[in-house]
Amino acid sequence: EPFSTYPRTYDFLHVSGVESLIKDSASGEKRCNLVDLMVEMDRILRPEGTVVVRDSPHVLEKVNRVAGAVRWTTSIHNPEPESNSEEKILVATKTFWKAVH
Repeated sequence: EPFSTYPRTYDFLHVSGVESLIKDSASGEKRCNLVDLMVEMDRILRPEGTVVVRDSPHVLEKVNRVAGAVRWTTSIHNPEPESNSEEKILVATKTFWKAVH
């Protein structure tokens, strides 16, 4: 289900736990797929806006593939040393598409 954002767009989106957005926590049923979620994020994100995703390396690998498909630039970082977490952090920027003449 699309987020009701009209007429707003966003410069920054933060996601902690992609699985919680895709699957219903009570039933475990899939609500949508990752591609649908990322296309919706692309729709509401302004050109040159940034997305920060904090999740497991396995999930971030999938997010990174889809981010490349929608032409976002990405980098993956380790979390703070004191977090003692297996998570990593993906930072993605939506590129500004320019017409090539």
